[in-house]
Amino acid sequence: MSDEYRKYTYRVKREMMIEGDIVYYGLCNEFPSLYFSAKTEHEAFIGIRKLVQKTIETIKTKGEYLPDPIRTPNKYDIGKYDSRFVSVYEVSRHYGGPEEGGWWYDWRQFTGQTYLRRGAEKIQKTVDTLKQLLHEHQPRYDRFSCANRGEPDLVVIIEMIPGENESTERPRYE
Repeated sequence: MSDEYRKYTYRVKREMMIEGDIVYYGLCNEFPSLYFSAKTEHEAFIGIRKLVQKTIETIKTKGEYLPDPIRTPNKYDIGKYDSRFVSVYEVSRHYGGPEEGGWWYDWRQFTGQTYLRRGAEKIQKTVDTLKQLLHEHQPRYDRFSCANRGEPDLVVIIEMIPGENESTERPRYE
């Protein structure tokens, strides 16, 4: 097995289902038709990487060309993507519209990040420290409470690219 799958860009997307369950989708920018769903972020990330690895082997067996990586390696990631950005977001709840009795959506505003290179323990320690610091600044009620007066929650997200989970477009009801 080759390590060619490491040069591609991966991300994990979180979605809440109608039943209230949270599902994580592992995605690869260079293979947009592939995805891997799982119950945890880690399972989704590992799953999409394995799926891409199998897809690469199939493509090579057929003698077809592999897609070029969208994100070229730079001095920070050395092409192995062992590094991560631990980002902080302000997440606020907004009213989407009256459809289906009213619906709400979360808006994520990127506030800053820390770059960490290699080492899951180091990343986890940083996330734990940030969560402790942010806990002191959290609003009295979380954004899902009717007692919240519009104060945003502070959320820590581990990312490949800083700010990639920032909201950029208001969702529409369809």
